[in-house]
Amino acid sequence: MLHFFSNNKPFVLALLPLLLIAHLIFELNFDYFQAGINSDTNITGYYFNTFQPWSNYLSLVLLLANAIFLNFIFNTHEFWVKSTYIPSFIYILLSFYFPHSVYLTGEVLAQSFILMILYQLYSLNQQDDARKKSFNMGLFTALAVVCNPLYLVVLPSVMISLKFIRPFVLREYILLLLGFILPFIYLLVFDIELSRNLFQLLDKFQFSSENLLLFIVSSITVGILLSFGIMGLLNRSKTSSIRFKKLRNITLSFILFIVLGVGLSIALGGSVYYSSMLIVPLAFILPYSYLSLRIKGLVEVLILTLLLISVAKFFIY
Repeated sequence: MLHFFSNNKPFVLALLPLLLIAHLIFELNFDYFQAGINSDTNITGYYFNTFQPWSNYLSLVLLLANAIFLNFIFNTHEFWVKSTYIPSFIYILLSFYFPHSVYLTGEVLAQSFILMILYQLYSLNQQDDARKKSFNMGLFTALAVVCNPLYLVVLPSVMISLKFIRPFVLREYILLLLGFILPFIYLLVFDIELSRNLFQLLDKFQFSSENLLLFIVSSITVGILLSFGIMGLLNRSKTSSIRFKKLRNITLSFILFIVLGVGLSIALGGSVYYSSMLIVPLAFILPYSYLSLRIKGLVEVLILTLLLISVAKFFIY
Protein backbone atom coordinates (compact mmCIF):
# COMPACT_ATOMS: atom_id res chain seq x y z
CA MET A 1 0.00 0.00 0.00
CA LEU A 2 2.77 2.44 0.89
CA HIS A 3 4.26 1.83 -2.54
CA PHE A 4 1.35 3.71 -4.16
CA PHE A 5 1.75 6.69 -1.82
CA SER A 6 5.55 6.75 -2.10
CA ASN A 7 5.54 7.57 -5.81
CA ASN A 8 5.20 11.07 -7.25
CA LYS A 9 1.59 10.51 -8.36
CA PRO A 10 -0.79 13.09 -6.82
CA PHE A 11 -3.88 11.12 -7.87
CA VAL A 12 -3.34 8.82 -4.85
CA LEU A 13 -4.60 11.68 -2.67
CA ALA A 14 -8.06 10.83 -4.03
CA LEU A 15 -7.92 7.72 -1.85
CA LEU A 16 -7.81 9.79 1.34
CA PRO A 17 -11.43 11.07 1.26
CA LEU A 18 -12.56 7.52 0.44
CA LEU A 19 -10.80 6.24 3.57
CA LEU A 20 -12.33 9.02 5.68
CA ILE A 21 -15.84 8.39 4.36
CA ALA A 22 -15.53 4.63 4.90
CA HIS A 23 -14.36 5.23 8.47
CA LEU A 24 -17.29 7.59 9.13
CA ILE A 25 -19.76 5.00 7.78
CA PHE A 26 -18.33 2.42 10.18
CA GLU A 27 -18.71 4.89 13.06
CA LEU A 28 -22.32 5.74 12.15
CA ASN A 29 -23.18 2.05 12.17
CA PHE A 30 -21.19 0.89 15.21
CA ASP A 31 -20.89 4.03 17.42
CA TYR A 32 -17.39 3.12 18.57
CA PHE A 33 -16.55 6.71 19.51
CA GLN A 34 -20.03 7.57 20.80
CA ALA A 35 -18.73 7.75 24.38
CA GLY A 36 -16.33 10.42 23.21
CA ILE A 37 -18.84 12.54 21.33
CA ASN A 38 -18.40 15.35 23.88
CA SER A 39 -14.66 14.87 24.29
CA ASP A 40 -13.93 18.39 23.11
CA THR A 41 -10.67 19.82 24.35
CA ASN A 42 -11.28 23.50 23.64
CA ILE A 43 -11.39 25.93 26.58
CA THR A 44 -14.03 28.34 25.29
CA GLY A 45 -16.79 26.44 27.08
CA TYR A 46 -18.62 25.72 23.82
CA TYR A 47 -18.78 22.35 22.09
CA PHE A 48 -17.75 22.46 18.44
CA ASN A 49 -19.55 19.21 17.66
CA THR A 50 -23.04 20.69 18.02
CA PHE A 51 -24.70 20.52 14.61
CA GLN A 52 -24.57 16.90 13.52
CA PRO A 53 -24.18 15.51 10.93
CA TRP A 54 -22.73 18.72 9.46
CA SER A 55 -20.08 18.92 12.16
CA ASN A 56 -19.04 15.35 11.26
CA TYR A 57 -18.63 16.35 7.63
CA LEU A 58 -16.68 19.45 8.61
CA SER A 59 -14.33 17.34 10.73
CA LEU A 60 -13.62 15.14 7.70
CA VAL A 61 -12.97 18.19 5.52
CA LEU A 62 -10.55 19.62 8.11
CA LEU A 63 -8.73 16.29 8.43
CA LEU A 64 -8.36 16.06 4.67
CA ALA A 65 -7.15 19.67 4.47
CA ASN A 66 -4.64 19.02 7.26
CA ALA A 67 -3.37 15.89 5.50
CA ILE A 68 -2.88 17.72 2.20
CA PHE A 69 -1.28 20.73 3.88
CA LEU A 70 1.08 18.47 5.84
CA ASN A 71 2.11 16.73 2.64
CA PHE A 72 2.60 20.08 0.93
CA ILE A 73 4.97 21.14 3.73
CA PHE A 74 6.85 17.82 3.55
CA ASN A 75 7.40 18.04 -0.21
CA THR A 76 7.95 21.80 -0.43
CA HIS A 77 10.77 21.73 2.12
CA GLU A 78 12.30 18.63 0.55
CA PHE A 79 12.09 16.29 3.50
CA TRP A 80 12.69 13.61 0.87
CA VAL A 81 14.62 13.66 -2.42
CA LYS A 82 11.41 13.47 -4.43
CA SER A 83 7.73 14.11 -3.81
CA THR A 84 5.92 11.47 -1.79
CA TYR A 85 2.43 11.21 -0.34
CA ILE A 86 3.10 8.83 2.53
CA PRO A 87 2.86 11.60 5.21
CA SER A 88 -0.77 12.39 4.35
CA PHE A 89 -1.72 8.71 4.48
CA ILE A 90 0.00 8.22 7.84
CA TYR A 91 -1.71 11.33 9.23
CA ILE A 92 -5.15 9.98 8.27
CA LEU A 93 -4.35 6.45 9.48
CA LEU A 94 -3.21 7.59 12.94
CA SER A 95 -6.25 9.88 13.24
CA PHE A 96 -8.56 6.84 12.92
CA TYR A 97 -7.73 5.94 16.53
CA PHE A 98 -9.23 9.11 18.00
CA PRO A 99 -12.70 10.74 18.18
CA HIS A 100 -11.67 13.78 16.14
CA SER A 101 -11.60 11.50 13.08
CA VAL A 102 -15.41 11.58 13.09
CA TYR A 103 -16.45 14.31 15.55
CA LEU A 104 -15.52 17.97 15.33
CA THR A 105 -13.40 18.73 18.39
CA GLY A 106 -10.77 21.25 19.35
CA GLU A 107 -8.05 18.71 18.57
CA VAL A 108 -8.50 18.71 14.80
CA LEU A 109 -8.41 22.52 14.79
CA ALA A 110 -5.36 22.53 17.08
CA GLN A 111 -3.55 20.30 14.60
CA SER A 112 -4.31 22.82 11.85
CA PHE A 113 -2.61 25.53 13.92
CA ILE A 114 0.37 23.26 14.68
CA LEU A 115 0.84 22.75 10.94
CA MET A 116 0.74 26.52 10.44
CA ILE A 117 3.42 26.92 13.11
CA LEU A 118 5.64 24.32 11.44
CA TYR A 119 5.12 25.94 8.05
CA GLN A 120 6.23 29.30 9.48
CA LEU A 121 9.27 27.72 11.17
CA TYR A 122 10.35 25.69 8.16
CA SER A 123 10.02 28.79 5.94
CA LEU A 124 12.42 30.87 8.02
CA ASN A 125 15.89 31.69 6.75
CA GLN A 126 18.84 32.93 8.76
CA GLN A 127 18.88 36.30 6.98
CA ASP A 128 15.12 36.90 7.04
CA ASP A 129 13.34 39.53 9.08
CA ALA A 130 11.37 37.12 11.26
CA ARG A 131 9.30 39.63 13.24
CA LYS A 132 6.05 38.95 11.39
CA LYS A 133 6.51 35.19 11.42
CA SER A 134 7.44 35.26 15.11
CA PHE A 135 4.20 37.05 15.94
CA ASN A 136 2.23 34.62 13.76
CA MET A 137 3.82 31.61 15.46
CA GLY A 138 2.92 32.99 18.89
CA LEU A 139 -0.65 33.60 17.71
CA PHE A 140 -1.03 30.11 16.22
CA THR A 141 0.42 28.54 19.37
CA ALA A 142 -2.13 30.38 21.50
CA LEU A 143 -4.98 29.29 19.20
CA ALA A 144 -3.78 25.68 19.48
CA VAL A 145 -3.80 26.06 23.29
CA VAL A 146 -7.35 27.45 23.15
CA CYS A 147 -8.35 24.32 21.23
CA ASN A 148 -6.40 21.99 23.54
CA PRO A 149 -4.63 23.44 26.62
CA LEU A 150 -1.95 20.73 26.64
CA TYR A 151 -0.44 22.35 23.53
CA LEU A 152 1.04 24.84 25.97
CA VAL A 153 4.08 22.52 25.89
CA VAL A 154 4.63 23.59 22.27
CA LEU A 155 5.52 27.18 23.27
CA PRO A 156 9.04 26.38 24.58
CA SER A 157 9.58 24.13 21.56
CA VAL A 158 8.72 27.01 19.21
CA MET A 159 11.12 29.32 21.05
CA ILE A 160 13.94 26.76 20.91
CA SER A 161 13.18 25.98 17.26
CA LEU A 162 13.44 29.66 16.37
CA LYS A 163 16.99 29.57 17.71
CA PHE A 164 17.77 26.53 15.53
CA ILE A 165 17.14 28.63 12.42
CA ARG A 166 18.30 32.11 13.40
CA PRO A 167 20.58 33.95 15.81
CA PHE A 168 18.87 35.25 18.95
CA VAL A 169 16.99 38.53 18.38
CA LEU A 170 15.15 39.71 21.49
CA ARG A 171 12.36 41.60 19.71
CA GLU A 172 11.39 38.48 17.76
CA TYR A 173 10.81 36.59 21.01
CA ILE A 174 8.89 39.54 22.46
CA LEU A 175 6.64 39.58 19.39
CA LEU A 176 6.17 35.83 19.69
CA LEU A 177 4.98 36.22 23.29
CA LEU A 178 2.73 39.15 22.36
CA GLY A 179 1.11 37.03 19.67
CA PHE A 180 0.66 34.25 22.23
CA ILE A 181 -1.03 36.53 24.79
CA LEU A 182 -3.42 38.25 22.36
CA PRO A 183 -6.10 35.49 22.01
CA PHE A 184 -6.37 35.13 25.77
CA ILE A 185 -7.01 38.86 26.10
CA TYR A 186 -9.91 38.47 23.68
CA LEU A 187 -11.26 35.52 25.65
CA LEU A 188 -11.16 37.57 28.85
CA VAL A 189 -12.91 40.47 27.11
CA PHE A 190 -15.71 38.12 26.04
CA ASP A 191 -15.95 36.89 29.65
CA ILE A 192 -14.81 33.34 29.03
CA GLU A 193 -14.09 31.74 32.40
CA LEU A 194 -10.50 30.85 31.72
CA SER A 195 -9.77 30.22 35.37
CA ARG A 196 -12.32 27.42 35.25
CA ASN A 197 -11.72 26.13 31.72
CA LEU A 198 -8.00 26.48 31.05
CA PHE A 199 -6.76 23.47 32.99
CA GLN A 200 -10.08 21.77 33.55
CA LEU A 201 -9.59 18.81 31.28
CA LEU A 202 -13.04 17.55 30.37
CA ASP A 203 -14.05 13.90 30.67
CA LYS A 204 -12.48 12.52 27.55
CA PHE A 205 -13.17 9.40 25.60
CA GLN A 206 -11.94 6.42 27.58
CA PHE A 207 -11.28 2.98 26.16
CA SER A 208 -12.92 -0.17 27.47
CA SER A 209 -10.55 -2.90 28.62
CA GLU A 210 -10.84 -4.69 25.25
CA ASN A 211 -10.24 -1.57 23.21
CA LEU A 212 -7.49 -0.37 25.51
CA LEU A 213 -5.66 -3.58 24.62
CA LEU A 214 -6.08 -2.78 20.92
CA PHE A 215 -4.85 0.75 21.55
CA ILE A 216 -1.79 -0.58 23.40
CA VAL A 217 -1.01 -2.97 20.51
CA SER A 218 -1.35 -0.14 18.00
CA SER A 219 0.80 2.12 20.19
CA ILE A 220 3.55 -0.53 20.32
CA THR A 221 3.32 -0.84 16.53
CA VAL A 222 3.65 2.93 16.14
CA GLY A 223 6.57 2.88 18.60
CA ILE A 224 8.39 0.31 16.44
CA LEU A 225 7.70 2.40 13.33
CA LEU A 226 8.96 5.49 15.15
CA SER A 227 12.24 3.78 16.05
CA PHE A 228 12.66 2.80 12.39
CA GLY A 229 11.60 6.30 11.32
CA ILE A 230 14.25 7.95 13.49
CA MET A 231 16.87 5.53 12.15
CA GLY A 232 15.78 6.41 8.61
CA LEU A 233 15.82 10.13 9.42
CA LEU A 234 19.37 9.89 10.76
CA ASN A 235 20.36 7.91 7.68
CA ARG A 236 18.90 10.66 5.48
CA SER A 237 20.76 13.27 7.53
CA LYS A 238 24.14 11.80 6.57
CA THR A 239 23.86 13.16 3.04
CA SER A 240 21.57 16.11 3.67
CA SER A 241 22.15 19.86 3.85
CA ILE A 242 22.66 21.88 7.02
CA ARG A 243 19.21 23.37 6.53
CA PHE A 244 17.58 19.92 6.46
CA LYS A 245 19.31 19.08 9.74
CA LYS A 246 17.81 22.23 11.25
CA LEU A 247 14.34 21.19 10.08
CA ARG A 248 14.99 17.73 11.52
CA ASN A 249 15.88 19.23 14.90
CA ILE A 250 12.71 21.33 14.90
CA THR A 251 10.54 18.26 14.24
CA LEU A 252 12.29 16.17 16.89
CA SER A 253 11.93 19.06 19.35
CA PHE A 254 8.16 19.09 18.80
CA ILE A 255 7.96 15.35 19.39
CA LEU A 256 10.04 15.58 22.58
CA PHE A 257 7.99 18.36 24.18
CA ILE A 258 4.65 16.83 23.18
CA VAL A 259 5.71 13.43 24.53
CA LEU A 260 6.60 15.11 27.83
CA GLY A 261 3.23 16.87 27.93
CA VAL A 262 1.23 13.76 27.06
CA GLY A 263 3.25 11.62 29.48
CA LEU A 264 2.66 14.08 32.32
CA SER A 265 -1.06 14.22 31.52
CA ILE A 266 -1.42 10.43 31.56
CA ALA A 267 0.67 10.16 34.75
CA LEU A 268 -1.76 12.58 36.43
CA GLY A 269 -4.77 10.53 35.36
CA GLY A 270 -5.52 12.18 32.05
CA SER A 271 -6.98 10.31 29.09
CA VAL A 272 -4.84 8.60 26.46
CA TYR A 273 -6.94 10.73 24.09
CA TYR A 274 -4.21 13.36 24.40
CA SER A 275 -1.70 11.15 22.62
CA SER A 276 -3.46 12.37 19.46
CA MET A 277 -1.23 15.44 19.83
CA LEU A 278 1.64 13.33 18.46
CA ILE A 279 -0.03 12.66 15.11
CA VAL A 280 1.34 15.70 13.24
CA PRO A 281 5.04 15.31 14.17
CA LEU A 282 4.83 11.52 13.73
CA ALA A 283 3.54 12.03 10.18
CA PHE A 284 6.83 13.81 9.41
CA ILE A 285 9.02 11.08 10.96
CA LEU A 286 7.36 7.72 10.22
CA PRO A 287 7.70 7.96 6.39
CA TYR A 288 11.47 7.56 6.77
CA SER A 289 10.95 4.02 8.07
CA TYR A 290 9.82 3.13 4.55
CA LEU A 291 11.68 5.65 2.39
CA SER A 292 15.16 5.52 3.92
CA LEU A 293 15.62 1.94 5.14
CA ARG A 294 15.77 -1.38 3.35
CA ILE A 295 12.99 -2.96 5.38
CA LYS A 296 10.05 -1.95 3.21
CA GLY A 297 8.32 -5.33 3.59
CA LEU A 298 8.37 -5.15 7.39
CA VAL A 299 7.13 -1.55 7.39
CA GLU A 300 4.30 -2.50 5.02
CA VAL A 301 3.26 -5.25 7.46
CA LEU A 302 3.30 -2.83 10.41
CA ILE A 303 1.24 -0.23 8.51
CA LEU A 304 -1.21 -2.91 7.40
CA THR A 305 -1.50 -3.99 11.05
CA LEU A 306 -2.47 -0.44 12.03
CA LEU A 307 -5.02 -0.30 9.23
CA LEU A 308 -6.57 -3.64 10.21
CA ILE A 309 -6.78 -2.63 13.88
CA SER A 310 -8.47 0.66 12.89
CA VAL A 311 -11.20 -1.45 11.25
CA ALA A 312 -11.26 -4.29 13.79
CA LYS A 313 -11.97 -1.89 16.66
CA PHE A 314 -15.55 -1.47 15.42
CA PHE A 315 -16.26 -5.19 15.82
CA ILE A 316 -14.46 -5.93 19.10
CA TYR A 317 -15.67 -3.23 21.51
